[in-house]
Amino acid sequence: MKKFDRFDILNVPLSGTALVEAAAGTGKTYAIVGLYLRLVAEQGLDVDQILVVTFTEAATQELKEKIRSALRRAFMAFRHGVSTGDPVVDGLAEKLQEKRDLVARRFYRALVSFDDSAVFTIHGFCSRVLGEHAFESGALFDSRLVTNQDDLKRMVAEDFWRINICNSSPVFANYILEKGSLSPETLSSLLASRGGHHEIKLVPDPDERVDTKKEEALFLKQFKKVVKQWEEHGKEICTILREHESLMRNKYRRDWVDGWIGAMENYLGSEIPSPELFAKFEKFTAKGIAEGSKNGFTPVEHDFFKVCQKFSKTAANLKALFDRRVALLKSRFLKYAQQELKKRKRFLNVLYFDDLISNLHEITVSGSGSALIGKLRKRYRAALIDEFQDTDPLQYDIFSLIFHGKALFCMIGDPKQAIYAFRGADIFAYLKAVPMADAAYTLNENWRSRPGLVKCVNALFEGVKNPFIYKRIPFRPVSPAADANVPELSLDGKSCPGLCFRVLRKNNFPDTRNKSDWNDVIAADTAARVAKLVAMGNKSRAMIGERQLEKSDIAILVRKHAQANLVHEKLSALKVHSTILKTGDIFDSHEAFEMELFLWAVAFARDAGLVKAACATDMIGYDAGRIEKTGVSGHDDSGTLERFARYRDTWQKKGFMAMFQEAARKEKFFPKLAAFPDGERRCTNLRHLGELLHQASLEENLGPERLARWLVRHREMQGESEERQLRLESDENAVKIITIHASKGLEYPVVFCPFLGDDVALNRKRRDKGFLFHDKNDKAVLVLENPDDDKDIKEWRDRWEREESAEDVRLLYVALTRAKNICYVSLVPSMAENSRLGFLIKKGGKHENIDKGLDALLQKAGDSLVVEKVLPADLETDPLLTAEEQDSNTLEARRFSRTLPSDWRVTSFSALRQSTVDDLSRHAASDEAGSFAVSLPEGMESFPAGAMPGLCLHEIMEHLDFTMAKDSGYLESVVADGLERYGFSHDWLGTVCSMVQRVITTPLPAEGGQKSILLSDIPNSARVNEMEFFFPLRTVTPNILRNAYMETGHDAAISDRLPDRIGKLNFSQTRGFVRGFIDMVFESGGRYFIVDWKSNLLGATLESYRVDNLRKVMEMEYYFLQAHIYAVALNRFLQTRLDGYDYRTHFGGIYYLFLRGIDPDAGPEYGIYRETPSAKFIKRLTECLVDQTGRGV
Repeated sequence: MKKFDRFDILNVPLSGTALVEAAAGTGKTYAIVGLYLRLVAEQGLDVDQILVVTFTEAATQELKEKIRSALRRAFMAFRHGVSTGDPVVDGLAEKLQEKRDLVARRFYRALVSFDDSAVFTIHGFCSRVLGEHAFESGALFDSRLVTNQDDLKRMVAEDFWRINICNSSPVFANYILEKGSLSPETLSSLLASRGGHHEIKLVPDPDERVDTKKEEALFLKQFKKVVKQWEEHGKEICTILREHESLMRNKYRRDWVDGWIGAMENYLGSEIPSPELFAKFEKFTAKGIAEGSKNGFTPVEHDFFKVCQKFSKTAANLKALFDRRVALLKSRFLKYAQQELKKRKRFLNVLYFDDLISNLHEITVSGSGSALIGKLRKRYRAALIDEFQDTDPLQYDIFSLIFHGKALFCMIGDPKQAIYAFRGADIFAYLKAVPMADAAYTLNENWRSRPGLVKCVNALFEGVKNPFIYKRIPFRPVSPAADANVPELSLDGKSCPGLCFRVLRKNNFPDTRNKSDWNDVIAADTAARVAKLVAMGNKSRAMIGERQLEKSDIAILVRKHAQANLVHEKLSALKVHSTILKTGDIFDSHEAFEMELFLWAVAFARDAGLVKAACATDMIGYDAGRIEKTGVSGHDDSGTLERFARYRDTWQKKGFMAMFQEAARKEKFFPKLAAFPDGERRCTNLRHLGELLHQASLEENLGPERLARWLVRHREMQGESEERQLRLESDENAVKIITIHASKGLEYPVVFCPFLGDDVALNRKRRDKGFLFHDKNDKAVLVLENPDDDKDIKEWRDRWEREESAEDVRLLYVALTRAKNICYVSLVPSMAENSRLGFLIKKGGKHENIDKGLDALLQKAGDSLVVEKVLPADLETDPLLTAEEQDSNTLEARRFSRTLPSDWRVTSFSALRQSTVDDLSRHAASDEAGSFAVSLPEGMESFPAGAMPGLCLHEIMEHLDFTMAKDSGYLESVVADGLERYGFSHDWLGTVCSMVQRVITTPLPAEGGQKSILLSDIPNSARVNEMEFFFPLRTVTPNILRNAYMETGHDAAISDRLPDRIGKLNFSQTRGFVRGFIDMVFESGGRYFIVDWKSNLLGATLESYRVDNLRKVMEMEYYFLQAHIYAVALNRFLQTRLDGYDYRTHFGGIYYLFLRGIDPDAGPEYGIYRETPSAKFIKRLTECLVDQTGRGV
């Protein structure tokens, strides 16, 4: 077995082929990000030279954001020598200290070009390669990617059926129709069983031939003999079976015999006989008669019994041949479908996702692919493959052919979490890669879970020989990371354990007779325990760190959709809001069935029967009496048929969606569905169906009847396209119910696993579709026949069952490692003895039973593990929840008898400004006649205007260190971050950077002979951004405020027009508090200044931003009032904080900086409004606004 070393992220070689095994919660993504940083820092690779591949779009976006953030941290660390708290970044900074400037430039280059980074899904990578190298790959230009190929598969299946089945003999055709084993639908679903396996061996070989003509002829000949014998001697045979003394009546009971005789008559009366004989046909054979005869009696003889004996053997032989022929046809179909789908998609010039992989694989393994491989090697100097355990042989071939031995080829994954075989993932591809790697590493610190849970998982899997079935997939224990910051969950002030087994026993639940009963009990217990935790969280008895436990902290993991629905139902009964995540097919929902009835009723609106069926649905909800009257002249008061006819008219004139919305409004679809316990789920489904039907009606130009048929067809089809997945309900603060498959990669503080022991027996029904396993050489084999006497197939079936068991264990591991604090596992010992969970608890048979295994686990895990006995009382409505409901019914809030003053409020400048009696339009400055119009510099006239652009520019100025802005790399990093956060294109980077440079390098004019100020000289330590203020507001009206301005009319800073502008405010009498935020306050030369950033687009020329024009804007927009309120607030603040404060000495003034119009070449007359109100005015305005008594409160 290959040796796995500890993964040292800062020192592992950045060359060769490496395999990194990352157990659950050990920081796989962090390892990828760390390697990425090292490749940039140490090898100087550009971002488009580092290929990163993962398997979902969501994971791709998350990975991109984490890499970008890490690059930003690294740039800051190397550029400014600051510690980031990131061990990899800080470790790199120490390791590469002597190359700090060089590495900083590399990180800067990576940041500004990160949009060109090569972070893809596997399908995205293949699509990019095929598209960019069309000549080398032979790919067609302008191929269209389709997300659903179900219709194409169905057509291929139907064509194969017509070619190969329609001309079959009547006996064979009748056989397969009765069995349903070879219908077009069966063939379509068979393609899904093949998963994503492209290179697969089919058993039987599709080229094999079986001729059944001779056996069919013999079968029909003998059938006629049986019929003749029955016609001639039927009564005699019946008498023998019913009354002959030699037959044992416990084997030939007379009532049974009557039934068998009826079955024989039905079978012999069939026009085309089937070799599938009815169940008790052997009772009519000589052998059956002999076995049913009493001891000491000679078995009764009759030619009929002998004829039946021969016929039975012939029928069995023919059935075996037919079964073999069916298997061959299935095998032949898979081969045909692979070729035919490829041919038809090429003709249509469309590609499905899997075609991207298979097409690229076909090229790379062929002799003509060497040129393409060479180009890809030159382009990508390193490849990091995430979630490698979910790869398949084709994907592994592609990456290994391109990168193995030629570049850093790092495969990161965990074979213990390989759970997507049904999607085509192949754990054996991962195992194939292990010996080929130059080095193998393991991540052995868990950063996700609390130490107690880590200890319990280790205890469960350790000590078992081959816990994951295969020796090549060992369990390596991990330790909790010392620096992991996982808040502790406490219940009633006590730390919770890591793992809790909820044990349910038969003697406590005597009414449980079968698996279904136990599932119901387990779901009820899970719901009750969840309800209790939620109630404890509501009362601060369940705390995660310093906050209450909430419903959204809890997840319930299930294996089947039926289990999810069952738990959801139990939680709904306890009024615990829960949501089922990513489970089920929208076309399998009850709402799809009801929508089908509704569409047929609208399509044939005069058919009373169809309309009645639609009215009986939950979404329309007629009662029986009303349904009976529907369509009956003189009794249908609501005019139902006429209403449905109008819906049809609306559909034909305005389209499906207009009709659907009209019907939903008039019939009240959504209010009626919302009244059900699962109303939110139902409403979500109905909206989803409405969108799908609307889309189909537009794309395929479908009218009422054809759209109804479209829905019927999609309800009958099986598919896995994204559009078919049930959409999420609102999951805000809801318990999450999710399948184990969908939970991979997620984590929750509290996890429930109610059905982990539900793998006692494999699903034998799957054998009807064959089974897929891997042979001794790890090659995939799909077996489509199941003769029990074939030794090879018995061995293969054992291999399949072993693979299924191995995946069961991996599912179990994934489920147990989703929790951060505690995992609850329901356990019925009598059911779980032979399960994979039972196997682990019993340590592979070291312990006699589960109870002894649990005792041993308790000794090893200590207080981290708890075993709780579940009693029937625990399933009742949670007492805490009941008490809470009772409290809500009996307690009554104190009545508030005081009268709140209507004029008391917390107000702001914006609130005062919004109330005006005039209807002045927003100021749009224009150049004065005769003035020289100079365009705004560098495109700021084109930068978008409005609230979002304004917030973006404000945030950039807020986060910018003015003194560092001379460094273009730093400036571009801050600006790029701001643009990205608000969704603006990277194309604006140069424009905004230039604007910022102009603003901070333009001298701000001063008064009284003071030296002008450059913002580029103001350090962060001398400024406060977004300075918040509160002050108590005395009673004020527009008239009171207007008088304050009139009394200071001689103040040079106050325009004569301002009192009139104040008079146009229309706010009601107000008192309480004034609250606001000053964009920036800075200190320079012992004086304090107010700055407000204005992003207004006043015009396309500099003249629009001339100071006299800015005064008009200040008046029209009431910015002067805002500035004066800011001055009052800052003056009050400085009075309380600055010893010896004097307004005339220390208050420097107010700057309103209109960012788009500032330019050092134009001077301070453009874009800068400056004002210093007199001390007299500020004193008068303070007296007018500020409640000095505190009575404003």
